[in-house]
Amino acid sequence: MNVLLIHPNDSDHSIAPGRFEPLSLETLAATIPKHEVQILDLRIDPFHSLDRVIDSFKPKVIGLTVNNTIHVKSSWKILKYLDKINHGSKIIVGGHHPTMLPADFRKTYVDAIFYGWAEKSFPAYIEALVNSDTFQHIQGVEILENGKTIIKNKNQWDIK
Repeated sequence: MNVLLIHPNDSDHSIAPGRFEPLSLETLAATIPKHEVQILDLRIDPFHSLDRVIDSFKPKVIGLTVNNTIHVKSSWKILKYLDKINHGSKIIVGGHHPTMLPADFRKTYVDAIFYGWAEKSFPAYIEALVNSDTFQHIQGVEILENGKTIIKNKNQWDIK
């Protein structure tokens, strides 16, 4: 399965001093070694590169990290754009902000919200998609349908 992971572009109002490697996305990519993963860092790549990457890679899952609140508005812009051009991909979000304020992402164009560390819930979600399984057993994920919660599992993963 092709999976595209996106780091949003910086806000015009960001005062962050630098750009750090998207280690959280690299970590998630490493959790699904049987699948093809591309990472698109919109802090570096231009926004219009979304079209090219989606057209050529044809991802079945598109994930967006929103680790900082400063990225919420740019994330909404990306999600709305993905909704326009999406051809059946599952759209998922995770990171610190969705963990703390998931209501910001309960939108009709989001299929799942991940809570906390997703190193276990993300590969479980991908495997559930591959196997046409339900998401009932996956801890730390909220499944949405038309912006409404249909499954919400608390994050019980024990990180050691």
